[in-house]
Amino acid sequence: MEKIKTFVFIIVVNSVVFTQTEFIDIQFYDTSSRAFHSKQLKLEIDSLYKYNSNPFILLFVTSSSDNTEYQKQIENLKTINAEALQLIFVDSNAEVVYKYGYHTDKITASNLLGADLDFRILLLNGRGKIIYDYNEALTETRIKELLK
Repeated sequence: MEKIKTFVFIIVVNSVVFTQTEFIDIQFYDTSSRAFHSKQLKLEIDSLYKYNSNPFILLFVTSSSDNTEYQKQIENLKTINAEALQLIFVDSNAEVVYKYGYHTDKITASNLLGADLDFRILLLNGRGKIIYDYNEALTETRIKELLK
């Protein structure tokens, strides 16, 4: 009987460990160099604009502006209704920092990519919870599916 209890305990503990939700805390900036934090974005937006928001972050990370998936994502941004989705696009480029919109610094981009990736896309909620993490560009249709 003791072995069964131990076995059940191990299964329960493993289930808890593998179902934990991942959060990510990165700092990013707007065009005026104001800093935001992925784990506190909802609080920061609500405080700044006196608004009860439900923001999401589409963080696209690349090692090079020439990366095919990065270019696809930039092209896809043109067809995504960010305002309707309360979606903030954050460009994270390890090669060059584009300060025309929300962006990270090069070090953050490199850290997010690690040694094995050239492109990564993360969809986060306003508290830094990772909703999606993959290495292919997202369309508006796919984003809507993920946000359901």
